[in-house]
Amino acid sequence: MSQAKAVQQDAQEVLYEVADRIATITLNAPDRMNTISGPMLNQLTKRLQEADADPEVRCVILTGAGRAFRAGLDLRAQTQGAGLSIGSSGGVKSTSIDLKNTPPTVLQEMETPIICAVNGGAAG
Repeated sequence: MSQAKAVQQDAQEVLYEVADRIATITLNAPDRMNTISGPMLNQLTKRLQEADADPEVRCVILTGAGRAFRAGLDLRAQTQGAGLSIGSSGGVKSTSIDLKNTPPTVLQEMETPIICAVNGGAAG
């Protein structure tokens, strides 16, 4: 059975497809070498959780579109105020990130096996 889904957020920054019991999650911002933005981070977390909860998914492949798997934080979004909330103008570091629901934590807790297909550079 083949099923295809694409997440519609910020020009489809995270693609999700299930085919032959394999979920493929693709970071889809090749123009910026898949740097992580706030929306991408949230969608990646949701797609990982969705794949892990789906009894039809036997394995997850995480990959990146274009010439790099991932090149760290999206600094352009950060400087324009559209990135992650990781600081304040007063110099006091704060975060609005729920660490229980971030990709590293979700990956660690997943029961479904996950393979990372790294193409090109990987940073951050």
